[in-house]
Order: sequence, then C-alpha cells, then structure tokens
Amino acid sequence: MRGVTGLLLGICLLSLIACGGKKKHYASADEGLANIEPYVASSTYSAVLKRCATATNGRSCTLEELPALGMEIETPEVADIMERTLVSHPWMGARFEEVLEEMPVQMRYLFGSLTAVVIDDDVRPSYYNPRTATIYLDPDYLWLTEQELAVINQKEDFRGEYIRRMAYRPVWRYVNGPDDDTRSLDTIVVDTAQLLFHELAHANDIFPRTSFANVNRALRVEDVTASLYDEFPSTRLLETAPLKSDVMFRLARILYHGDTPSDNYRRVGAALVGSHFEPDGANDDYNYSSQYEDVAMLFEEAMMKAYFDMDRDVGFTSAPNSPFCEDYILGWGMRNRLGAEQVKERAEWVVAQLLPNEDYTWLFESLPEPQLLQTNVSWCDSEPSLSNSAEKTFAAPGKGRLINPRNLQHSGALQTGI
Repeated sequence: MRGVTGLLLGICLLSLIACGGKKKHYASADEGLANIEPYVASSTYSAVLKRCATATNGRSCTLEELPALGMEIETPEVADIMERTLVSHPWMGARFEEVLEEMPVQMRYLFGSLTAVVIDDDVRPSYYNPRTATIYLDPDYLWLTEQELAVINQKEDFRGEYIRRMAYRPVWRYVNGPDDDTRSLDTIVVDTAQLLFHELAHANDIFPRTSFANVNRALRVEDVTASLYDEFPSTRLLETAPLKSDVMFRLARILYHGDTPSDNYRRVGAALVGSHFEPDGANDDYNYSSQYEDVAMLFEEAMMKAYFDMDRDVGFTSAPNSPFCEDYILGWGMRNRLGAEQVKERAEWVVAQLLPNEDYTWLFESLPEPQLLQTNVSWCDSEPSLSNSAEKTFAAPGKGRLINPRNLQHSGALQTGI
C-alpha cells in the first residue's frame, strides 16, 4: 500500500490517461446531456439522479445523496437498474430494459458499482466516469427502426483522427454470433453485452464492491474513487503482472491519446506491430492505452466467451482509409488470443476480482488454443470459415463488402475528470 503516494498517483492517472483520451471531446452537462430525464420518474432517487449524473469536477454527489446501487441491493434486478437510468428519448430506456432481460444474470451484479446509467443521443463513444460512478452509453447499440436511428447524433468517434495518421489499422471482431444480415434484438443483445461488460469492468475496477463497507458516504463520489487507487484490480495487475512492450505502449499513446507520432512510428507496418504484440500478455492493443483498459479488455472477451460462446479475432491491417473490407490487408491476426497462456493467466485473475462470487475455472480450462489468421489477404477473407461473424460487413452493389467502422475502433472508454 502506498498511502498518500498511491492517492496522488491515482488522481494523476485518472486525470491524464484512459481510454477516453482528451476531456474536451466528451459530452458534458452544458452540451449533450441537458435533455436527459429519469426513465422511471417515480423512482426513489429521481429527484437527484440527473444532477448527480451530470455533475462537473468538484461538484459530484455524495454517496449519501446517491449511493452505489450495490450499497443497497447485493444483486440488482432489471427494475432496480432501470430506476437508476436516465435517457434522452423514452425508446432508449424501453429498449435497454428489453435488452437487460436477455442478459446473463451475472451481469446484474456488476451494475452494483454504479450510481447511474445514462443513454443519450449525443454520447460517442460510450464511457465510464469515475467522478460520478456512472456509465454513459451510445444508443447506436440499441436502435431497431430508422425512426430511432434518426435521433442519434452520427458524429465520428474522435479517436478516428488519431488512428488515420498511421500506416496500419488495429481491427477486431467477435465471431460465432447471431445472423446479422438484418438488425434484430438478438444482434443488439450481443453488441450491447460486449459494450456493457467493458464499461462495467471499469466501474467494478475503480469502485470495487469490496470497498463499500469502509467508505465514508458523506464524501463526494470523485473523492471516494480517487482514494481507492491502491485497491483497484487494475493497479494490482499493473504491479504483479504488467504488460511489457514499450513499442505497444508508445503506439497506444498515439492511437488512443493523440500523441504526435514520429516519422518512424507513423510508417510502422501491420506485421511489425503484430511481432511486438504477440509475445506479450494483452488480448488487444487497446490494453496498452491505460491500466484500466487492460482490465476491461481482458474481462470483456472472457465474458463474451463465457456467456455467448463467441470467439474474438484481433489483428493489424494496412491503412487504406477505405470503406471496403477487401482493401484492409491483414499483416498479423489471431483468433482466441485469450487462450494464449500469458494472456489467460492475467484474464483469469481479473475475472476473479470483478466477479468474486462466481467460479470460472471451467471457462479458462476449456478455452481453445489461439490460432493465427491467414495474412496477406483482406480482413474479410482472413478466415474463410467466418460465415457467421459479428464483423457486420454488408454488400455494396458492384463494389464490395463494407467494413463496419465499429471494428476499426473500440466501443468503450473511461472519461478523465478526477
């Protein structure tokens, strides 16, 4: 334990790093969140919910005003979660409730580290804010009709501008999912599960349930989460089993935090990136963007395998700045990276920290061996057996398959602010 040193370091890390990048890019109370309202108007905390979820730095609510959900209910039901949900449009709440009913019950436990959930038409990317202990979700995961899609802000994820400076692209996809030729509740459930496992990992990392009995509820949420730095699973993972590749850390700073690349880094190719990535203990290059993303990526992939039996591909391709999947030529790729021994050990430890009441030995004992994907072919064609993947490529008449922009960028983030 590092006492004051740990506290100061925690404040610095939460302020300077994390998956969200620079603070100015996020929706805030005076931008996109002004139109949110409690989905359940008569809920116990409806009078304070919006104020607490949109609080600015230094003004967050105390845990007496709005306690974490798990401080009152060990394992929340869907109805309990909906009473902490704010939305910009009623259909978002209704669809979120419908989707939650289809989720594994183990996910509900993870909501206990949250004070609120926000779904707003201007949120992109989705993120967790340690200042408010709230997740903010992009409703692009939830729409089913064109009328619903029409109200969602289609702004680009700001991190895209960072990635386009480079000579390669990081790519990913989940496979063995539901048929995604047409949008359906089944495909929405899978997409949203991936997002929620990621954001809820942040919540349970930064406000661990093991801390609830000892925190001072008269304190503001932001002061509580900052003080817990030494207890974060991500801090302990960083101390005991850190990632090691300096090259991957440098690339992550460029791709996900906007650092200016040198000419040498700007020209680095996909195959070379893969050679630095493969020996280390990460399951995605996003792990290197912060200690928090390291935990969230490991947890997300493990949970998607455990509850949806979906395998994950990760790779690095050429950088054509094209909408067509055939133009992205794979330089390095792997399926089931989670099965690599150096990754599996770290992931099993993370899962045990975030879901301590469950035994996942069976999962990690049954993980398939990782498999290298075929290279020097397009991302779409890198594994011909992927007839039913969650990659979401669509035919463009006379041209080719469109790549889903979501597979060129990570969905979840962690906002700066403490």
